[in-house]
Amino acid sequence: GRRFDLVQCLEVAEHLPPAAAPGLVRDLCRHADLVLFSAAPPGQGGANHANEQPYGYWRDHFQGQGFALYDVLRPHLAGQRRVEPWYRYNSFCYVREDALPAIHRRWADYRIRPEDDPEDLSPILYRLRKALLGKLPEGVVTALAGLKKNLSRARKLYR
Repeated sequence: GRRFDLVQCLEVAEHLPPAAAPGLVRDLCRHADLVLFSAAPPGQGGANHANEQPYGYWRDHFQGQGFALYDVLRPHLAGQRRVEPWYRYNSFCYVREDALPAIHRRWADYRIRPEDDPEDLSPILYRLRKALLGKLPEGVVTALAGLKKNLSRARKLYR
């Protein structure tokens, strides 16, 4: 029953089974009028990604709870190389429709209409990576993510 100014769920949803998606979104929406949310799209790859979905998939779940999609952060983060790509390209704000007047008025310019799909702002090489990883089985992608993590640790040890 607690309420907050903002609820955030960043890069978690893709690790849950698809059947958990409606409950996750319902629970997030129950606690705030503003939700900061990101989840891996198809092909992003990563350890134990069980539910990589297009942005529209999550938009539809939030819309079912009376929340509208706003692309406030990604245009400002897309070129920020110090921010991990999954945050740069996947972070959206969802606002309860009837709460929008209480949120900043300028957000109206960032509204993505329900019939429109959010644009993929990632560079061509990152989109190519997603396309390739999206074709591989989940177990192979998880193994590659583990290998990448181990190689990164090894590089740090020998620097």
